[in-house]
Amino acid sequence: MRWISLDQKPSWFNNAGHTGTLAIRGGRAQTVIEHFAHTRSRYTFLTVVQDWDQTADTAPEESMAPSHAPTPPSEPRKMCVLFKGQPGGTIENQLAETFDCPPWMKIQVQVNGSYRSEDVVAALEFILPDTTCAQESIVVLLDWYSGHRTDEVEELVARKGHILLFHGGGTTPFTQINDTHLHALVARALIEFENALALHNHKENKARGVNKVPSASRLDILHMVKNMWLSINHSYISKVGYLQTGPHLPMEGPIAVSSVYKDLRPVFAQIDPNADDPTCIGTALRQKAFQRVRQARAAGILQSWEDAHELIQTHEDEDQPVEEGFEAFDWVVADDEGDGDDGEDDDDGDDDDDDFGGGAMPTAPPGSQPSAGTSSGSAGPSGTPPSSSSAGTSSSSSSAPGGSQPGPATPSGPDASASASSFPSTAPPPPATTSAEGVGADEARLVALRDARRLLHDEAVRGRGDRTAALLRKQMVAEQREKKAEATKEGGILRPALDKAKAMETARQAEEREAEREAKTDLQSKKRLAAEAEAAAQNAKRLAIEATMANRRELETQRQVAEKHKVHLRWLVGSYAAEVARRLKRMTPLARSQLARIIPLAETSNFFTRSLQMPALWDDHENITFYFGETKPPGLSGGLRRVRCSLEFAQVIEEFGCLRHGPRNPEESLSGVLIACIPHAMKPFSQLHTPLKLLHANDYVMDKAFVYAIMALSKWLGSDRFPLGIYGDWPPDPPAHVWLAAT
Repeated sequence: MRWISLDQKPSWFNNAGHTGTLAIRGGRAQTVIEHFAHTRSRYTFLTVVQDWDQTADTAPEESMAPSHAPTPPSEPRKMCVLFKGQPGGTIENQLAETFDCPPWMKIQVQVNGSYRSEDVVAALEFILPDTTCAQESIVVLLDWYSGHRTDEVEELVARKGHILLFHGGGTTPFTQINDTHLHALVARALIEFENALALHNHKENKARGVNKVPSASRLDILHMVKNMWLSINHSYISKVGYLQTGPHLPMEGPIAVSSVYKDLRPVFAQIDPNADDPTCIGTALRQKAFQRVRQARAAGILQSWEDAHELIQTHEDEDQPVEEGFEAFDWVVADDEGDGDDGEDDDDGDDDDDDFGGGAMPTAPPGSQPSAGTSSGSAGPSGTPPSSSSAGTSSSSSSAPGGSQPGPATPSGPDASASASSFPSTAPPPPATTSAEGVGADEARLVALRDARRLLHDEAVRGRGDRTAALLRKQMVAEQREKKAEATKEGGILRPALDKAKAMETARQAEEREAEREAKTDLQSKKRLAAEAEAAAQNAKRLAIEATMANRRELETQRQVAEKHKVHLRWLVGSYAAEVARRLKRMTPLARSQLARIIPLAETSNFFTRSLQMPALWDDHENITFYFGETKPPGLSGGLRRVRCSLEFAQVIEEFGCLRHGPRNPEESLSGVLIACIPHAMKPFSQLHTPLKLLHANDYVMDKAFVYAIMALSKWLGSDRFPLGIYGDWPPDPPAHVWLAAT
């Protein structure tokens, strides 16, 4: 049976801002300059703890005892990160373009930065594998959150072939492995990465002379979460956690209290006490569960794994599940009308709106006259209309409201010369002719119109359309007259000015195009340089985060090695001798009788006079052992020597009845334990290896002297004659329950 537990972990852009500061007692309080808005800007990630490895077929029931060498982190479990924003909006698209998302990580976006039912469904679709048979089915553990308890979630888990199981309300601090074994480690690691990134940004800003409070972007958050997730030993957490929270507890035999999570032990003491053995928890609940399964199978209710849901009891609780969006808070949140969501800006707003004024361009007030107009174009005092010559001047010096005229309004017909003579010889060209581009476009349009008119005329002549041909011919004649009028004396005077204006306008437009091209080139170069600088900054941040992850992993490895050594030494000094003594005391009668026959024969063959090469056992630690008694050194002058003993070995001495009334005699106590464990013990441990000499050779420590004696006997007799002896590499590894108790 495989297990997987999923849970949301609310987080903030500035998690360190939610922790306190340290100050000297009695001194002034410390002040911190930080990005306060980021302490309110939320994101959420979905953590996953599964009891199988991604890349190895490691059974979850294998040995819990880690080796002395540090275990490399396993392949990371899948996980999801959810930011505040509009799903499918700008934030999601930008993160997809800028972040190299690993295959085990999923980026999600939701309006309030917290998981909703549709986000849980998408995450489960990404995390849970599809099953092809009952052996691949997984028990999916979720907490009592309303976003989990929806029909869509239940339908997806069932469709993939898995079993959905909920933690009842109030039980997650005791049984949900994400909360008990993972999230505290995650929070501590995130703050460590945040501090490292803030220090890096502060140094960069100081080197550039910028006074700015360091802050993290969404891209920085993703890099930190990615490296944080990679720095965790998921395999070890799942092995320890699933045992201590229940799923991997033994199905038969006693259950040691040390194998249960420390916060769960008082709960077991209340619901399933064990009055006979306080070192083990009760097994009445386990037997009751076994009986229920047997009854269901006998009744035909349980026939295959597909019927496993028949064993699940629906949790009934007066408390309602946590509402969507409130899972980050430990209190009831009331959203007053008009209050904002949080301190973060609208992530998917229209950032491209440059219309800061919000209105149109100002226009001239109604009734105002253009300054380019001439007074001769207006009506006189008596209200008489202007003369024909004045009207001609006005029409050539003003522009239409919609744009400029293509050229001077030269009349056609018999009055062409008279009208042209009304222009003064020094008159500037009309305003409409100052645009060479407009003139060129108008000329091209006239040429096209002339060609079209000629084509229509020819078609009308061939089709005998006399009226159409006559009309087109009339227009063509009028056009020829206009061209002749332009060739008059006044037209010849205006033509050079027009050509000069056209050349100036062409040169000006060429300069504008060149300046625009250079500006675009400079802008592209600036954008490229800015993009390169931003990429370099992001790469520096990434390297800083990865360096922090490497340092943290190395420190964590060193800490684990030191902790393992500490646990191992405490067990070796304080418990190993007692365990060996109890194991020998439980020797079967057959083995004891065989050993009783072998030892006299070995004494006759002088086995016990052979010299031995013994390893250095351990150094005594006064914080583990205590004062046991005093004795004189063997055959040497001098004062009494203080003898020390561990608490557990002292209990063994008392259990074996080797502790006499009055002052404790270490030599007699050691002899009594050896006699209780080994038949004919005084035959090998006499002459050269008396109990007093054993104490003298082992720093006057009772535990070391006893282990030394058993190890010497093992070397003399061998594993064939004395299979319960001490063999193999030294020092021995402690049993699994020792590591679990230390964890």
